[in-house]
Amino acid sequence: MNRRPAPPLLPILRSQQQGEILALLLGDPDRELSLTEISQLTGAPHPSVYREVQRAEQVGLVTSRKVGNTRLVRADTGSPYYAGLADVLTRAFGVPAVLADALRDVGGIEEAYVYGSSAQYLPDSQPTGTGSIVLLGTEPSRPRAFRT
Repeated sequence: MNRRPAPPLLPILRSQQQGEILALLLGDPDRELSLTEISQLTGAPHPSVYREVQRAEQVGLVTSRKVGNTRLVRADTGSPYYAGLADVLTRAFGVPAVLADALRDVGGIEEAYVYGSSAQYLPDSQPTGTGSIVLLGTEPSRPRAFRT
């Protein structure tokens, strides 16, 4: 599995997987995912996803419901911790962190903006859907990751 170095926030989290799972769920509160989908999107083993979701539900960060044999999970936006934690996790594991990491070695960039559904969180530096990345600066070189 190709993983980025742990973000500086990691010491307050139990693991990289925990941060990625929580960022995925809290980063898009309207999205409801099965445990299998969470596992596929984060690369975390299903048993680990199950344990992290259990812990998050016990403390009121997420809610879940059963549809047949499938357990669907989403952020609990009513939690007093939701807004602050979602913001922290998005900064640590979301697009700002991914974009900064991807563009770190590209010279000439002064600002970078993300528009559209690419602004959604997804682990492993892969934006979801379509969108645009706008780079401003003094003739930024074109990063290999974004060549067409």
